[in-house]
Amino acid sequence: MFGGSFLVDGRPSLENYQGVFTDYSNALLFLNSLLLAFLTTLIAALIGVFTGFLLGKTNLPMKGLYRNLFFLPFIIPSYIYGLAWVNLLGKTGPLNKFLSALPFLTEEGISGFIYGPFGASMVLGLSFFPIVMLISEGSLSRIDSHLEESGLVQAGRGRVLRNILFPLAAPGLLSGMLIVFILSLSEFGVPFLLGVKVLTTEIFTQFSAFYNEKAAVALSIPFVFVTVSLMLLERGYLKGRSFEALGRRGTARTHLYHLGRWKIPCLVFCSLVLCLSVFLPLISLIIDSGSLDAYRKAFLLARQAITNTLIFGAIGATLLTLLGLVVGYFSEKGRLSLGKGIEFSTLMLFALPATVLGVGLIKLWNRPQIPFPWVYGTFLIIIIGYVARFSPVALRLMADSYKQVSTSLAEAGEVLGANWWRLMGQI
Repeated sequence: MFGGSFLVDGRPSLENYQGVFTDYSNALLFLNSLLLAFLTTLIAALIGVFTGFLLGKTNLPMKGLYRNLFFLPFIIPSYIYGLAWVNLLGKTGPLNKFLSALPFLTEEGISGFIYGPFGASMVLGLSFFPIVMLISEGSLSRIDSHLEESGLVQAGRGRVLRNILFPLAAPGLLSGMLIVFILSLSEFGVPFLLGVKVLTTEIFTQFSAFYNEKAAVALSIPFVFVTVSLMLLERGYLKGRSFEALGRRGTARTHLYHLGRWKIPCLVFCSLVLCLSVFLPLISLIIDSGSLDAYRKAFLLARQAITNTLIFGAIGATLLTLLGLVVGYFSEKGRLSLGKGIEFSTLMLFALPATVLGVGLIKLWNRPQIPFPWVYGTFLIIIIGYVARFSPVALRLMADSYKQVSTSLAEAGEVLGANWWRLMGQI
């Protein structure tokens, strides 16, 4: 598809790209995409980093319950999640009626908010913050407690958090924000639903309305440029810094900070996030569904689809974990540049809108001259799509974990004669 975008009537041409980079309306759409991604990442980071810290590093009550419930927004498809918020904040929505009774708020103003870039950012931020929360909790809780305890002997908790805990967890925190930014940048469902004009909606229009595949691919290239730039900035920031803070002692547990008088405010914060991200949208969807009989009919109609989803999801997750385990190692600990090259390539794929990636897979596998033409007609094409779309998430999670493991541990194992499999299994 990328090669074909440089051809016009069978001849090499930059015509498709000239339209992308010289059209003022495309520039505005791209700026809207950047604004949406930035605001979404900001919301997801503010909620996700703090909740990840509370779950991983404090004695917050009911942590397991909060953690499980916080994942629900990410499980619900973003389009359906956006529909729930439209039901709540639209002109006839119950939350709109409640808020418009307050001073300085009107039904039109609240409805205009949800049907704009700030409302779309709120919906996506509440939907994607579990990614940042998961990565933040893992990165923070893996840090050797002896480092923090040594710091607490010399300084207060504030300095330990600023100078030890969060700097050592920086790769994970940045990875979480980078993933959310790229997901938001390539998001189509929520902006389309809320009428927010961004580059992904124009790409979909080129595919569906004009059947102009080459223009759609050309419009996707700015996403790749942004992703490459962010990766280079991240690597420049982290270059030369040590984050080895895991595995110093097998008996060491993560250090927990006691909230004390902050326990009640933190519980209120988590409950408020839970209400906004889970309870209100779910209640809206349940009310909108009508009756219990609607669920029975839905499950009867979608029984095979639900089974396929669970099976394909389990297979895809297993393959992605294995891929992340191996490629993540070579990316961070290997002596070859192949791992970093694969990670770099998959993240660029991640930046492409799902529409472009899906059409590309169809064009590649739905042709008789390829070695395995039967793949397109089986579940394998779905698995390939999962791996192509979500491998960057697995690679980043694993690479950040490897970054915190001391290289000296693996080197000591190699000196004692351990092969790669033994190093992976025991160290």
